[in-house]
Amino acid sequence: MNILLDRVGQFPAFYPPDDARYMLDLQAMLRPMTPVDGRFVRVGGVNDGGYVMVDRGLDNTSVYNFGIGNEVTWDQAMAERGNTIYQFDHTIDAPPPVVGATVFTRKGLGVFSDDRFVSLSEAIYANGDNERSDLVLNIDIEGGEWNILPSLSPHELSPFTQIVMELHGLLNAIVDSTFRAKVRESLEILFATHQLVHVHANNWGAYAIANGVLAYDVLEVTLVRKTDWEFVECDERFPRDLDQPNCPYRPELRLGDWSHIIRQPESR
Repeated sequence: MNILLDRVGQFPAFYPPDDARYMLDLQAMLRPMTPVDGRFVRVGGVNDGGYVMVDRGLDNTSVYNFGIGNEVTWDQAMAERGNTIYQFDHTIDAPPPVVGATVFTRKGLGVFSDDRFVSLSEAIYANGDNERSDLVLNIDIEGGEWNILPSLSPHELSPFTQIVMELHGLLNAIVDSTFRAKVRESLEILFATHQLVHVHANNWGAYAIANGVLAYDVLEVTLVRKTDWEFVECDERFPRDLDQPNCPYRPELRLGDWSHIIRQPESR
């Protein structure tokens, strides 16, 4: 039986998919690799707002953070490393203060620039970073990533040595074939230049058990630029010890070892 659990994980309900083929296919796409000689660190606060990253290229550069809200512990930690933090969010008047070099713009990340949104390339150009190749990117825009990622090119993504991002609405992709195609297209664009090295399921989101497979709605991912590293198969069990449950009073979602997962035939 497929069971959907609510966000608290206490009240089961029926879950419609016939099998878990899509979830296995998605997990195969999201299978992390290990960067050779890469050391992982936690950047930011405990619980929500902190990210597990690779401790290289995180100092003395420009950092672009789209989607701030009221959580700036990651920004603060990155500012303490000598970075300039460019913050973007069209849903708030201003973020909480950060000690260090920060520039806030009341615009969200968009495909094109207008009064409310700014494109990734325009944001980089406006800050004079268009010739740099050592940037860091954070995107947490509550599902808007699926509209943005298909519009990006390798040229726009390649300046970033590291990317942290939240992927939202993944449970919807199980039952919505149109959204499923957009998710697949977005990930293929992202993975053309960057390699996934860390995953963490956000326990604020819903989750499901679909034919014995854990299906999650929100996933935090860390990616590094492919040209900067050599990679080997990852035998880690997720979450890592560095991870923290986003919601401290809900159980951590345990993804386990993904090394055995292989790409499944396409669902029809």
